[in-house]
Amino acid sequence: MKKCRSAEFDVIMDHENITQETSEIVEKLESKVKIRN
Repeated sequence: MKKCRSAEFDVIMDHENITQETSEIVEKLESKVKIRN
C-alpha cells in the first residue's frame, strides 16, 4: 500500500518540480494522521 502511494506522490512531485517541499508536507500530514489514529 505504502509503495503504491509513494510512487503516486513521486509522479506528482516530479510533475510539479517541487519534490523536496512536497515530500516535507506529505511527511507532516502522515505524522498528523498517525498521531490522530
